[in-house]
Amino acid sequence: MTSILIKNIQLIDGTGKPAYKADVLVKKDKISAIGHLVNCEAEETIDGMNAYLAPGFIDISNSSDKYLNIFNDQTQEHLLTQGVTTIIGGHNGISLAPLFYGTLNSLSPFSANQKINVNWHEFSEFATAFSKRKLRVNFGSLAGCGTIYNNIVKEKLLKSLEANEEKILYQTVEKSLSQGAFGISFNLDDAYSKISYYEIKKILEIAKKTGKICSISFDKNNEEMAEKVRKIIHLGKETASRIIINELTPIIGREGEFEQAIKMLNENQTACDAYFNFAPCRDVIRPIKNYLPNNILAENNELLMENLKVKKKEIMKCLAKTIKTGKMTFISTNSNKHLIGRTLREFSHYRNLSLIEGFYEFMKITNLQAEISSPDADEETIWSAFRNDKALIATGNNINSQCKPFKKFLEIAQKENIMPIEKAIHKITLFPSQLLNLKNRGEIKISYFADLVLFKDGEVKETMINGQRTIKNGKSQGVSAGKFLKS
Repeated sequence: MTSILIKNIQLIDGTGKPAYKADVLVKKDKISAIGHLVNCEAEETIDGMNAYLAPGFIDISNSSDKYLNIFNDQTQEHLLTQGVTTIIGGHNGISLAPLFYGTLNSLSPFSANQKINVNWHEFSEFATAFSKRKLRVNFGSLAGCGTIYNNIVKEKLLKSLEANEEKILYQTVEKSLSQGAFGISFNLDDAYSKISYYEIKKILEIAKKTGKICSISFDKNNEEMAEKVRKIIHLGKETASRIIINELTPIIGREGEFEQAIKMLNENQTACDAYFNFAPCRDVIRPIKNYLPNNILAENNELLMENLKVKKKEIMKCLAKTIKTGKMTFISTNSNKHLIGRTLREFSHYRNLSLIEGFYEFMKITNLQAEISSPDADEETIWSAFRNDKALIATGNNINSQCKPFKKFLEIAQKENIMPIEKAIHKITLFPSQLLNLKNRGEIKISYFADLVLFKDGEVKETMINGQRTIKNGKSQGVSAGKFLKS
């Protein structure tokens, strides 16, 4: 289909302006005309029936790459039915590129990566490979510093970089950014990537020089959330770089830490170009290794599993303080796929174990290569954070959970009257597009790419990517219209 006329719609263009009645003409993959197109002819006509037409939603932090769901059509359709047309991966310090040795070992805790044919090393080769792949959504990526670090040190984790290794780190970061990565990502609480404050600062300076963003993550269960954010703000001031704090989530019982963190961001907004994203979901996703005491960690998984056996008493004592509910759900494992979707209570009951014993057993049988979902986020605090001008909506690690972040955001924004619909749409379209420097996306504008969403009462009726109808009358068309995007 080379031309489509969308009539009788309330157009929300993504800029934050109020909706207005209009028609939109799409030719090939671009928006060709906007207005009252009475005498316009097209090969296909969609009657919007007074529904809203908005730019396709941009998911600024999505873990489809980390879980390898980017290779799975069904998972991408889960995004399309929410109106998501563009996703950005490579957060939490983990990315699919660059890879020095052509393996995805850094993703082993999350996916059975041995089934993926890796035919790239540098980011430019990754971009070329993915440009040839069929994608249901547009996909771009950051370069993960944890992945780069792991490639440099190989199996010698938990070590600081030597001078020559530092040089390789900086060169690889700069090269990846020049080859199309949208930015760089770190995880401050990645116990295995021993990247120093000085090295992080140096990398942020490189990102600033190239005009790219920096995504910084840390453990959501961290009791020092405010202190972590203070450190990030200091980095932002020193380097003048654009920073996105990834998945900044209010944890039940620690809402004060979250509110203090947001207050600091607001107070420093003129001196620090920092933003934050989160999923409007109650579930919080964590690697199972995060539940271990820090002194148990080892330089490779084989030694870590040995520590798990030898130091069982110490580990059980630690778990007794942190495992408070049986509603935890296993959402990803490298093996034992039959356990995905099971709750800790179900798993433990079947084996006649207590919750603590069941959790320890799960650690053993998955070789600590798994992630857990726990209902720990405070939803009321999340809803109030929607209004913050620094806030962005993202799927994050909730890719395998039942939560539909963008659908939920629209429902809450409208039903709870948290903000006008045009401001809500701006927050998930043009706002992230401008932060990422996405070209010709995020706004309904002549000559821009035709990534469009038609929705009414929070339900997506149509999703269009690059001028092709991927969701039609609420149903997937099985169309792979997505493109690999480079910065």
